[in-house]
Amino acid sequence: MDSFNPSFNIPPTRNTVIIYEQQESQDDSKHYTIELLRFGLVPSWALPKDPRPTAHGLEYSREVNALSSKFFNCRKETFAQHSPVWMGVKNNRCVVPIQGYYEWKKEGKNKVPHFVHSKTSPIIYLAGMYSHNTNFKHTELSTNEKYLSSFTVITGPATATDTKDMSWLHARKPLMLLPGTREWNEWLNPLKQWDDSMFDTCLETKKNKAYMDIEIYPVSKDIGRISSQGEYLMRREDPPPVKKQKDISLFFLSPKGKKTVSSPDVSELQSINSKLDSVKKEKKDISLFFLPSKKRPLEGDNSPTKRIKTEPD
Repeated sequence: MDSFNPSFNIPPTRNTVIIYEQQESQDDSKHYTIELLRFGLVPSWALPKDPRPTAHGLEYSREVNALSSKFFNCRKETFAQHSPVWMGVKNNRCVVPIQGYYEWKKEGKNKVPHFVHSKTSPIIYLAGMYSHNTNFKHTELSTNEKYLSSFTVITGPATATDTKDMSWLHARKPLMLLPGTREWNEWLNPLKQWDDSMFDTCLETKKNKAYMDIEIYPVSKDIGRISSQGEYLMRREDPPPVKKQKDISLFFLSPKGKKTVSSPDVSELQSINSKLDSVKKEKKDISLFFLPSKKRPLEGDNSPTKRIKTEPD
């Protein structure tokens, strides 16, 4: 564990710790083992494409990265179909202790990162499975000289009918276990051989008590950069409000400082037309009709500034 460095941002293919139980027989006492493993399962039966010594080191690391990137999540549904990859580690069950995890929520064309954690406990535990691969033990990514350790996190569907609705965030969620429960003890029991009934007990998603105190809130988009580190990544950071598209009617508003005149209804138009007709009959200047009453020119006033040209009929 000397090589373990705590991190606030652990993507797949990076190292973190897991916990599993060890017990040789019923007569032996149980004890927890904390081990540093690679996030992304490398199956125990996986072999290097080139087993020659010259392929050790960097070339091995590339192959390990490819496998880890492919198997960092185990879908419960695929596991239930007895996929060979997952059935090979069905008895290597573990939990992954974390303060929380990040999930990106789609909001239109944007994605907003959210932090998922417990309001009542500093640590939550994800259900996982691990592998010890002796074929890649010489890779520079191995944390010991015996085998390459790696793990996967089991995920299940998130639905609105779950005890804790997380479907608004994402269609899937990592499966959690609550310490001290029957499900916890059964999942970690090293003497318990895999039974498909565990899909409905240990990996149950709808009424799982481990989700009861889960809290979710938006965080900084810095989490999208692997190099980003720091406790601030887990702090709440509400995204800026989305600017609403302006209503098309706003394009027809008068400039500032100018008064707007509401459109007349049909009855007003009829009244205006009748007045225009009467003005025409009296051979009055039609332009006077639109002048404010206080600024109409007085009869006999021939000053240039107040004289209105009268057009002939």
